[in-house]
Formats: sequence, C-alpha cells, structure tokens
Amino acid sequence: MKNIYLILATLILVLLSACSIGGKRQETNYYVLDYQPSTERAELRMNVSNGKVLHVLNTNVNRTYNRNQLVVKESFYQVQFLNNELWANRLTDAVPNIISRRLRSYNIFSNVTRTIGDTDPHYYLETSILNIEKIRDSNPRAFLRIEFVLRDSTSDRVILTHRNDRYQELHDDSYVYLVQSFNNMIMEETNTFAAMCIMHFSGRPAGRQRPDFWKASALRRSFSLNNSASTNHIRNSENWCSEPSNELQTP
Repeated sequence: MKNIYLILATLILVLLSACSIGGKRQETNYYVLDYQPSTERAELRMNVSNGKVLHVLNTNVNRTYNRNQLVVKESFYQVQFLNNELWANRLTDAVPNIISRRLRSYNIFSNVTRTIGDTDPHYYLETSILNIEKIRDSNPRAFLRIEFVLRDSTSDRVILTHRNDRYQELHDDSYVYLVQSFNNMIMEETNTFAAMCIMHFSGRPAGRQRPDFWKASALRRSFSLNNSASTNHIRNSENWCSEPSNELQTP
C-alpha cells in the first residue's frame, strides 16, 4: 500500500513539474475607446451654438455585446466571446463619453453633459449599440450597427433619428486594429449625426434624400438663409462626408 501511495505522489509531482515548465498562462489584453481629435471635421464646428443644453445618456447595448469580452461572429448562428481580449470599460459608458466629446467640440449646443447638473437639459441623446463585432470569414470585417435618437426633454418628442450599419475591412489581424476600427466608425457616425443636427436647427430637413445634403456648401447655404444675423458658418466647400477612410493608426 505504501508503494502505491509513493507511486501516486511521484506521478503528481511529475505532472506538477511538467505544468510549471511547459504550461504558459495566456496573457489577458484590455482595450479602450479613445477620443481622437484628429478625426474631427473642422467644417462642422460652429462659431455660435444654438443656446441649448444636450444631455447624453448611457448607451443601450444589445445583451450579446453588453459584456467585457470582444465578440467574434463565426456565422449567423454562432458567436465567440474572447475571454482574453477584454474591454477595459463598459461600452454603456465608454461609447457616450467619446460621442459627447465630439459633439461638445463642434459647439452645436451651448453645453453637452454626461451628468445632470443644476440646469435641466433641453434635449436628451439616446444611443444604442445593436452590433459591435468582428465577422470572421474569408474577408474579415468589423461590423457596427449604431443608432442615435435626439429627444425633446419637455415633450419627450423625438426630434431626430439616425441609424446605420457600418462595415470596415480588417487589413490587420490584431485586436488593436479591430478596436481602432470600432472607434473610427463610431466617430464617423457621430459626424453624420452632428451634420443632421446642424441642418435641423438651421430649419432644413435633416435627411439623406438630397445628394447635396452632405456637402458643406449646402450647409453654408442653410445657415446663410436661416441665420443671416448669426456668425455661424461652415468652412470649406468640399464634400465633407466622403467615403470613410480605411487608414488607421499603426498600433
């Protein structure tokens, strides 16, 4: 009996030694959404605001993506949660933080807040992330489905809505590149929403039905016609809403 115990003890020691020598713990990586001032559109920056206060609420995130793990979609019916590739902060807080910074930089509203202060806001911005994932197939892509809803704080009436599906080809397998793609797409969609706000508060329909809607020259005409006494203006006459660039920062 003693020999059996001795053999078992020896085997356990051998196994533990093998694990300590050959076993390598997989490193856990953490990712953040980071505000990039370089992606701002100068032609969307107002000299004079509309005098209204906007409060940006926490983002509603689809339950599939409302977790720490980055998500990879293997097929329509299968997703993978990456246990070692994690968001450092909850998306419910990280997404509205960068959106509010972008809208604040454009000076469309007199103030853009994330916390309720002494002054009640005139508008609430509700945002939703319906999909944020890597699509794994022969052509790997980042996919984002995002929605913006601007709501009057007094009547609860919806003023503006913007919803879009975005794909970004992934030319790099790194998850840093994937997160940069998500970051850029969120900012580009915020630019589109900002332009819609400018059009709305200038008195023009904020819709995509006319090709000239997305030209800065059209925005300039809008403000000159509806705010002749204002110093608001849109700089540059180029089409600011061109196709999104595939160039990302090198990790």
